[in-house]
Amino acid sequence: MRNLLLIDNKSCCHRSAIFHRQFFTHSIFQEERIMAMVVCSARKTIGGFTLIELLIVVAIIAILAAIAVPNFLEAQVRSKVSRAKADMRSIATGLESYAVDNNKYPDVPASSVSPPIKLGIPYSRACLIKLSTPISYLSTGLLTDPFAIGSTDTTFFGFANAKEAVPFLPAVGVSATTEQIDQFEQHLWVLQSVGPDRVNFALAGTPTQNFPLAFAALTSRTSLDFFYDPTNGTVSVGDVVRTAKKTD
Repeated sequence: MRNLLLIDNKSCCHRSAIFHRQFFTHSIFQEERIMAMVVCSARKTIGGFTLIELLIVVAIIAILAAIAVPNFLEAQVRSKVSRAKADMRSIATGLESYAVDNNKYPDVPASSVSPPIKLGIPYSRACLIKLSTPISYLSTGLLTDPFAIGSTDTTFFGFANAKEAVPFLPAVGVSATTEQIDQFEQHLWVLQSVGPDRVNFALAGTPTQNFPLAFAALTSRTSLDFFYDPTNGTVSVGDVVRTAKKTD
C-alpha cells in the first residue's frame, strides 16, 4: 500500500511538472506572439503613407496652388500698377516744378539723341535726367518704370514734350491735321509706363505702325488700345498713361 502511494505521488508530481512546463511554454509562446504583433504594427506605422494617401495629398496641394498662385501674381501686377501711377505722380510734380523755374518743360536738342527725334526712349531718358541734375526736383531720385525690361538706360518712363514733339510726328508715321495737332498740344506733356504686358505700345511693331494709334488715342480718342484698362484683364495690352492739359 505504501508503495502504491509513493507511485501515485510520483505520478502526480510528474503530471504537475508536465502541466507547469506546458503552461509556461504556452505563456511564453503567447507573449512572443503578442510581441510579434506589436512589432508588425509598429513597422506598418513607421512605414509612412500609402501610395493612395500620397496621391491625395499631392492632388490637394495642386488644387491649392492652382487657386493661390494666379491670385498672388494678379496681386503683384495690381501692386506694380499702383506703384507706376504713384511714381508718375511724383514725376508730374517734378515736371511742374521744373517748368516754374525754367518757363518750359524738359527738352534737349534732337541732335543730342539717337535717333535724332524728340520721341522715344533716348529722348525720354535725356529729358527726365534733367529732373535730377543739376537740381533735384524729385525727392526720391530718378524713378524707373516697374514694368520695363532691360538696363537702366531703357527702363525710364516714356516722356514727350508735346509742343517739341510736333515737328517730328511725320518721322514716326503720324499724318495729322491742324485740328489734331491743336488737340495734341492741349497735352503739355505725356508720361507713359509700358504696363503689365511689358510692351511699349508706341514702339511695338515697326516705328510707324503704332505711333499713329497712340496719337489718335491722345487726340480724337478713336483708338483706345494705347491706354491700359484693367477691366480687359489685369495683364492686358496698353500703357499706363498720364498727361497734363492746358488750363484756360
